[in-house]
Amino acid sequence: MPPADIAVKIANALGVTVEFLVTGQKAKKQNRLFDTNVRSTIQILLELGEKDAETMLGIAKVLKKQSGKN
Repeated sequence: MPPADIAVKIANALGVTVEFLVTGQKAKKQNRLFDTNVRSTIQILLELGEKDAETMLGIAKVLKKQSGKN
């Protein structure tokens, strides 16, 4: 499996999800807006420097913990 950033680029170029690349199965039905937001977030993270990306990951972990989704 290629690194995540490469997998995302391959999936985008082929018009499929990364899940499909990995499993060969279509992703579970998701909200299109959610999917778009996830792709945008990943792209932003890939463009950040390492320190800023780590900060964003920390923020995401705090939000996850606050939502009660461990």
